[in-house]
Amino acid sequence: MKKFLTLVFLGVMIFSGVTVFSACEQPHEHIFYKQVATEEYLKAVATCTDRAQYYYSCQCGEKGEESFEYGMTLPHTYDRQVATDKYLKTDATCTDRAQYYYSCQCGEK
Repeated sequence: MKKFLTLVFLGVMIFSGVTVFSACEQPHEHIFYKQVATEEYLKAVATCTDRAQYYYSCQCGEKGEESFEYGMTLPHTYDRQVATDKYLKTDATCTDRAQYYYSCQCGEK
């Protein structure tokens, strides 16, 4: 009798384990609708002309291929020295060199 109860108990445990594991392995259809603005889903950082872009995600955490914009654009950073006519402030003279405006990466001066 003790062996029979042990076998029944083991059978129930094995069946329960198979049921639990088979439930975990069911196929999951990803639906990418969540807007999660974290570094994990970052597609492109914000610039002075564009807001940051992030990939949509599924409820399971999988990253999709489509993206959305989030946040604000960054301020212009005038740290580039470009010596072209567009940025010319004053022409060179016999005593002074030409002066140019600094430009942002987007081209604004």
